[in-house]
Formats: sequence, C-alpha cells, structure tokens
Amino acid sequence: MAAATASTAATTVSRSFLAPSSTTSAAVAAAVDRRLSHNEVERRRRDKINALIGQLAELMPPISNGQMAGSGTSNGASTNCCAPKSAVLDRAVAISIKSDARAIG
Repeated sequence: MAAATASTAATTVSRSFLAPSSTTSAAVAAAVDRRLSHNEVERRRRDKINALIGQLAELMPPISNGQMAGSGTSNGASTNCCAPKSAVLDRAVAISIKSDARAIG
C-alpha cells in the first residue's frame, strides 16, 4: 500500500513538473505514462544485469578475504558472496585473460 501511495505521489509531482499551462491533461498523462513505463523497463534491465553478475560470481572459484576487502565474512572463509559488482567483473576478466594466455602459450 505504501508503494502505491509513493507511486501516486510521484505521479502527482511529475505531472506538476511536466504541465506547462498550455499542455492538455491528456498529453501530460501520456508523458507521465511514458516516463513510468521507461522507469519500469530500466528497473527490469538493472535487475537482469545484477542477477547475471550474481551468477557469474557463483561460477568463479572462491576467493579468500585477504584477496578482497568487504567480501562478507570475517573468519577467513572463502567466499564470492556479497562481492561488489566491479570486483566480480574484474575477477572474471582476469580469469579469462589468464585462461587465454594458458591456451596460447
């Protein structure tokens, strides 16, 4: 219910920003609908990218806490959980480069 209220409030505020005095209410509503639709598409895109990065982190060999700060554990256990997205992508690129170098040489 709170999300619906926040959405309604955002729509009301958005309409006031989008509505110059000569704009019809139908045009304003269409503009708000386009923006809200775009926001939803972008949210789904971000969720998909985040899910794929999470899957990539699970596929990589575990790392120890000494190799990466903020990995989510403090007992010296190996983990890929809670790694920053940039760290996951950096490690994936490094592993790929090492793998290519082994295949070549």
